[in-house]
This record gives sequence, structure tokens and C-alpha cells, in this order.
Amino acid sequence: MEQDQEGIEEIKNFLAGVHEMEEKESLRYSYDKPKRREVVLAAFDPNSADSIEFLQRGLPPFIAHTILQYRRAGGKFRTADDFSRVYGLSSEKFNMLKPYIQISEAFRRK
Repeated sequence: MEQDQEGIEEIKNFLAGVHEMEEKESLRYSYDKPKRREVVLAAFDPNSADSIEFLQRGLPPFIAHTILQYRRAGGKFRTADDFSRVYGLSSEKFNMLKPYIQISEAFRRK
């Protein structure tokens, strides 16, 4: 009877260890979903805005990165409509942002 009890305890410990390993394994492949940022619609200049401003306006990180690379390469937005040509920017998103795009005098077409 005592041996049976020891055997049962051993099996319980074994199963507990297996369960613990399974939990660790499932956590290894899980990830947190990216947090949704609160969209703040406010005036911005795409020629001087930083990545945080673009993210706050509801643009995904890859579009913010594209805009910053375009500017680093010497690109400028001279009109609000120029901003509509950003790769990956949907027309819906552009139309939502268009009233808030303010191009500074230094970048406007002369």
C-alpha cells in the first residue's frame, strides 16, 4: 500500500513537471499583440514631424519609416497632395489626415 502511494506521488510529480514544461513551451511562442495607439488628429507638417507624430496620427510604423527615409534622401512635401503619394498610404487615411496637413512656408512651391 505504501509503495502504491509512493508510485502515485511519483506519477503526480512527473505529470506536474510535464505540465510545467508545456506551459513554458506555449509561452515561448506566444507574443503580446501590439497595443493600439490612440489617434490624435491635430495639425502637423510632414516635412518636420517625427515618427511619434506620424504614429499619433494613426499611421502604421512602416509608413512613418517610409516618410522619414524619403525626407533623409532629400524629399520634401510641397503640398498636402504630395503627401498622398506616400507608399502604402491609403486614400481613406490620406483623406482623414488632409485637413490637418500644414506645409510650412519654407517648403511650399513658389
